[in-house]
Amino acid sequence: MARKHRPGIEESRNKRSTRSLDHVLNMQEAYINIVRERLADPTIKKAKKMSFVAIAKRLSEQKFVAPQGGKITYKIARRLSEIVGVVEPLVIPPQVQKTPQELEVGDYVEVIARRRARYGETGIIRRIAPDRSGFSVEFSGRSKLATFFAEEVQHQPDESYYLNYFALAE
Repeated sequence: MARKHRPGIEESRNKRSTRSLDHVLNMQEAYINIVRERLADPTIKKAKKMSFVAIAKRLSEQKFVAPQGGKITYKIARRLSEIVGVVEPLVIPPQVQKTPQELEVGDYVEVIARRRARYGETGIIRRIAPDRSGFSVEFSGRSKLATFFAEEVQHQPDESYYLNYFALAE
């Protein structure tokens, strides 16, 4: 014999599950942004995945709450991953390297002159000679400008080399 439930219980269950699903779907965009941010970081290997606990912590930091209140748990993050599926990283447009004649103030350059003391270092152009034959370059952590001929520098389209000290070790 089937068990009888109080009247309106099915509507109540449907309403609760719909509200809970809507709440999770509101977090869906934030979940995708967190995973894409992680995938965009070049210092992290593609095989290393972010744990559900770390994702739940980041969602809680963004002021999301669980459907019944409280912090986001790893189970909610796992459910989000099931709903979202595989997150593809954003396509980064290829960076174009400028010629010495196209360089402007504020561009990042790498010193390619082997006989210079700053060989291999990346800096920012602060001044350009009127005839574009040379550049004054500021290097990270140094306030004094160094001057180089146009043939001694090469445009560095990836600014992260200027800020990432570990990239210099490569």
